[in-house]
Amino acid sequence: MRGACEHLRERLETRIDASVGLLEPTLTILLAIAIGGIVLSIYTPMFHMFEVLE
Repeated sequence: MRGACEHLRERLETRIDASVGLLEPTLTILLAIAIGGIVLSIYTPMFHMFEVLE
């Protein structure tokens, strides 16, 4: 039983590590898109205001 328990624990840890490995880049890309959207929503009205003033 202990051998089976250790084997299953190792398989579970391997799957968790693989899942986290895929999740990290995905979250980084989503965070970059969110920050880019916020920056764009701040700067777009400013550029439009400069065009109107000219």
